[in-house]
Amino acid sequence: MNNVLEYLEEAAVLHPDRIALNDGKRSLTYGQLIRLSKQIGNHETRLALLAVREKLISNIKKNPNAKNIPIGIFLCTHFDI
Repeated sequence: MNNVLEYLEEAAVLHPDRIALNDGKRSLTYGQLIRLSKQIGNHETRLALLAVREKLISNIKKNPNAKNIPIGIFLCTHFDI
């Protein structure tokens, strides 16, 4: 194990129902923690991809002869997360 993320992922596999975090009022298991973390990460990734796609579309409007821009839009539109 090299970092805390590897530790959490391994703990989620080995002990998905064990409590990972508890603040006295709420608790999260390792499994819930990993799922929540991935949901947050996926949301941030989607927002970033949408921003890139909008920038690419803007560039096409400015320079319709630009090469590779359509490929970038395709990748941002069809990126499976």
